[in-house]
Amino acid sequence: MTTNGEQCPADGAWQRLDDLEDRAKATLSEQLKPFETAFRDTYEAGVIAPVLREDAPVEADVRCAALHFKRVLNDLRSVWLLLRSGYTSQAASVAASLYENALATVCLTASAKNVQTYLANDSGELPWTPMAMAKMVVEHEGHAPGSKDYENQWRVLGLPDQAPNYAVNCS
Repeated sequence: MTTNGEQCPADGAWQRLDDLEDRAKATLSEQLKPFETAFRDTYEAGVIAPVLREDAPVEADVRCAALHFKRVLNDLRSVWLLLRSGYTSQAASVAASLYENALATVCLTASAKNVQTYLANDSGELPWTPMAMAKMVVEHEGHAPGSKDYENQWRVLGLPDQAPNYAVNCS
């Protein structure tokens, strides 16, 4: 398309994005290579995890958790593809969703009461905040609510910016 004899800047913009993404992949793939194994192994472990069985029959209804777990796996792959294409801020947004759905997966497998609370929520949204889910996960892992260990663990899991500072002062 031309305007007043000049070419419109939008002409070919879609193709230019393809070209930029191809260049980003060529550059970033090498830089991200050290992380590829972790992404791949995590994804593949997630694919086989639902079929692992203990000797005892499963008592928990995992159908709701499975929906969120599938989302976690899709988000993990999406984060990888977005990173390799140079869309780092978009990858961070998807990673936040991945994190929340991973917490939901654990919460929904932790108790039948959590599943009932989830199903009773008419909005279709998770009935818990990420902080509440982090606390549930830490308690499910055996940390006693109110203890210093419990407080430290859920803060590390749920609010990284409020986690205790374990950095070593090198000055």
